[in-house]
Amino acid sequence: MIRAKHMRCRVLYRAKKPSRTGERRVTRYSSLKRMASFVAGAMCRDSLPRAGAAGFRAMQFNFVVSANERAVNLWKRCGFEIVGTLPGAFLHPTLGYVDVFAMFRSLPGSSITT
Repeated sequence: MIRAKHMRCRVLYRAKKPSRTGERRVTRYSSLKRMASFVAGAMCRDSLPRAGAAGFRAMQFNFVVSANERAVNLWKRCGFEIVGTLPGAFLHPTLGYVDVFAMFRSLPGSSITT
């Protein structure tokens, strides 16, 4: 990965595998939010099989702020479900008190269901 500064915004470049013609493609993440979402998704996809291989039966996030729609949607795409809500548990700087979710997912090979 190559990091570069451009117009006061950090930009991450990730070199993809060479194509059939041998040229490298480069993906640019111009938004820090998009980059953070990419990193979080990669970490989630990597951690699920590792946790299952280590003998864990499930994973749970206890404090997902409901106003953070990107995070909620990312965890849903990774197979997590909202199993509980803490009403008004987080003081958002602009929205005031917002709900917090507990999100759960059983791991492959586990018999746990929600």
